[in-house]
Amino acid sequence: MSGRFSPSELPEPASYDEYESFTAVEKAELAEGSYTVGGEIPPGIYRIHSMELEKVVHVSSDHPLEGGIDADIYPASQFGYCTSYGGVKLVEGDTLTITGGDVRMFRS
Repeated sequence: MSGRFSPSELPEPASYDEYESFTAVEKAELAEGSYTVGGEIPPGIYRIHSMELEKVVHVSSDHPLEGGIDADIYPASQFGYCTSYGGVKLVEGDTLTITGGDVRMFRS
């Protein structure tokens, strides 16, 4: 064997729920609007996903060049997969603004 797995040897993928409990991440679903970091959202590093199936969601925060965000998140129907952004640093006192739809955020 060449060191590669055959399809029959690959483990079954974990379900979404198993993945969440395994990594013990915190998550939140946020509707369109503005949120204060340290108020409605705890400071931290986040991965942000769109929850929309057909709409583009724009997400922005203060200090996008220092780890924040100013980006469009495209729906799954646009490309066949949903875009997301990870490593988004939200600092106490910043404002996170969501327009165009809802997002799901995971804090590590």
